[in-house]
Amino acid sequence: MPEPIAIVGLGGVLPGAATLDDFWSVVEAGVDTASDPPPDRWCLALDRAYSTDRAQPDRVHSRRACFVRDFELDLEGIDLSGELVESLDPMVHLALHAGRQAWRDCVADAVDPARVGVMLGNIVLPTASASAMADWILGRRFERELFRAAGVPMPPETRAPVAAINRWVAGLPAAMLA
Repeated sequence: MPEPIAIVGLGGVLPGAATLDDFWSVVEAGVDTASDPPPDRWCLALDRAYSTDRAQPDRVHSRRACFVRDFELDLEGIDLSGELVESLDPMVHLALHAGRQAWRDCVADAVDPARVGVMLGNIVLPTASASAMADWILGRRFERELFRAAGVPMPPETRAPVAAINRWVAGLPAAMLA
């Protein structure tokens, strides 16, 4: 028979709220955290990405969304090198931050951390790093073919490669947290 489990701590980072207590304050106050996306959020300007025509593919159909802004990861108590953390996708930073909140929220004095598991609910959408990686790999290949077909020398690469560890969009946040 499977051993019982217990959810013993909660944490979260949400638009307008770096903690669950902050989030509750936002809800109580009726604050609308929706806004236009930050200027550098997408590779397209909002006016090019937006369309009122829902049948038009690859476009957003709302000018406003809820974004986590001004987030700063506090590394206190996180046993990972700063260099590794710096290379990780922002989604992993959010998971580390919320996970540390959850750990601090629980009573864990007598708990062996080696016996603790992590379960996260995350939507596997293209993350910032996954999108940059696709652009770096596929975009460069596309450019190479265009320049070859035109018989023009290709300019040097200016995009920085993305850390390969960020290719595991689905499992990486929980794996790093565990």
